[in-house]
Amino acid sequence: MLVRWALPLTAAGVVAAGAIGTSRIGDEVRVRVQQRLARELPAHAVQVQSASLVEGEGIVVRGVSIVDPRLPRECRQLVWVDEIRLACSTSLAELVANPPRITAVRLRRPVVHAVRLPQGGWTLAGLLGGRPAGGGPVPVSVEDATLLVDDPARQSRTALRQIALDIQPEADGWSTVRGVAGGDLLDRGQVSGRVALAAGRFDLRGAVQGLDFTPRLAGLVPGGADAAAGPLWSRAAGLRGRVDLEWQAAGDLAKPDEIAVAFAGRMESGRFEHGSLPFAMSDVTVAFHGDRAGVSFERLEAHAGSTLLRGGGRLGGWTADADF
Repeated sequence: MLVRWALPLTAAGVVAAGAIGTSRIGDEVRVRVQQRLARELPAHAVQVQSASLVEGEGIVVRGVSIVDPRLPRECRQLVWVDEIRLACSTSLAELVANPPRITAVRLRRPVVHAVRLPQGGWTLAGLLGGRPAGGGPVPVSVEDATLLVDDPARQSRTALRQIALDIQPEADGWSTVRGVAGGDLLDRGQVSGRVALAAGRFDLRGAVQGLDFTPRLAGLVPGGADAAAGPLWSRAAGLRGRVDLEWQAAGDLAKPDEIAVAFAGRMESGRFEHGSLPFAMSDVTVAFHGDRAGVSFERLEAHAGSTLLRGGGRLGGWTADADF
């Protein structure tokens, strides 16, 4: 998408800018990029602060803002990108003859703000709609990104920070993906694998270190807050601890019920309290592994006062009436 936004540098605009000077060229680039973004996102307000041609490197766009004016003022800002670097030729002769051929895209310090709406949707939904492809895929890298996730109903905010992402296209329509991030609820997360964006398919795996398992997670997990899953999550609401896990997922976004998901990990320093128990369990450690069919617990140890508890078990499903 970013490649398509950068293409419409018209011959007339570049020639006129070249006759005046480099500052006029930059302003012409800024206007063209802003106009294209506005056409791609007609329901949003788009602004670009500045742009320039950097000899031997390409086009640099700074201060890209995407706002949804239909939303409450406190959550209108959806995306801010401090800097976008588009690798391409900066020769005026080539720009006059043809649209710039973008060979790589680098986003620096983007901030994406997602807010859960009262009806259950997200403010970013309007940015994710399908759009016609334009030009072939190119390498894309993201540096020092931030994702803010707000849930006004729960008065909570969760953030992922220092996100780095690298996407390298392959010849078969797939792209390799590698990324890392840190955040409020985890020390470090990693992801790698392949995605086919046009086909909506993916094959990904990753790991999470130092995940804080708390009730805040329920609002971030798909289905975690809906009516069917609510009773299941309420049973785990009293569980807290630090989790390390590995996961993998593969499938087609058009067939969510067929996506294969598996995970395995371990909880340390946990604590569990529930109204049905006469005591709280502390120092909980447990290994677990699961998939779409449920989750198994092994090597469970916990203390209830001076009593040491050991055991294991399996939850045969992800609904409130699942067998345990």
